[in-house]
Amino acid sequence: MNNPSEGKDSSLVQCILKELAEELSPYGFDISPFLSGWYDANTSSKVRLGSDLTPHEDCLCICLLSNPQMFEKTFIPTVFDWCKESGIESLDNVLKCLKTRFCGSRFLPGSDDPFDWTVFIRLQKALSSSVQKLKLNLTPDESTKLNNAEWIPDYAIRPVTRLPYVHVQTAGHVSGMAYFHQPSDSIKKKCSSYSGVSLHPYYGGWFGFRGIYIFPNLRYPTLPRQNPLSPIYFENEQLPDELLEHVLHAYNCCWNENKWRDYKLPDTIDHRYSLNALAYFSTSPSERVQFVRNLFARYKNTDQ
Repeated sequence: MNNPSEGKDSSLVQCILKELAEELSPYGFDISPFLSGWYDANTSSKVRLGSDLTPHEDCLCICLLSNPQMFEKTFIPTVFDWCKESGIESLDNVLKCLKTRFCGSRFLPGSDDPFDWTVFIRLQKALSSSVQKLKLNLTPDESTKLNNAEWIPDYAIRPVTRLPYVHVQTAGHVSGMAYFHQPSDSIKKKCSSYSGVSLHPYYGGWFGFRGIYIFPNLRYPTLPRQNPLSPIYFENEQLPDELLEHVLHAYNCCWNENKWRDYKLPDTIDHRYSLNALAYFSTSPSERVQFVRNLFARYKNTDQ
């Protein structure tokens, strides 16, 4: 006999995913759900979510990534608005004010990188807005299942171990969002000293993980599981060692050439970073505020 509450939870999960997609998709973010137990079973005990974050192995979690359009759809409009409102030379003060404004929040960006702040604001707002909107049509008991929902960013570090709260590549893999290619996938084990690399089936390496949402009070054990794919891996196929070694070498030894991002992607694909995005991400974090000032100055000159 079917459990009526499970059907309600299924509907609630679908509503959450729909609301979050509507909040985030126009701004260049993608989402993919998974269960906390899937993640914990595939990662080191040192970076498991554990009972302190997700008390059950079937708690709903959602992996988040920024796709190549996020830079133009979220970052540029946001920082340009800051420059228009406060003046181009006041960008440092804007970031200081943001720190004060959100001082009570967990996982504040640890740097003065404007990009981190635009991601923080957008993802916090999307979660808060979606939960509040859904609660308007829920019973009190149903509403409690959305309590304590939280965003854990990719940069969040545990206070004692200094390890990440979440290993985002693993979260991306178990959610089916992007395949996490690891040295252990190699039969010959020639590249065991390399770090693994995540590739998305459409974006290749042209994306960034931005952490996860967790819903510690919402359990959904029958969530369908999606197998991860990538441009170089198709389901039930053995990836040739030579190709895996090439990708891992390009990622670990020549990452700034961006060749690893493009493996097996068609030349015609438009899912790549823009020239401005490439230039920004290649800029030292300490110089990024000045980069934004220069970019805004060029924008003002061409807009006149």
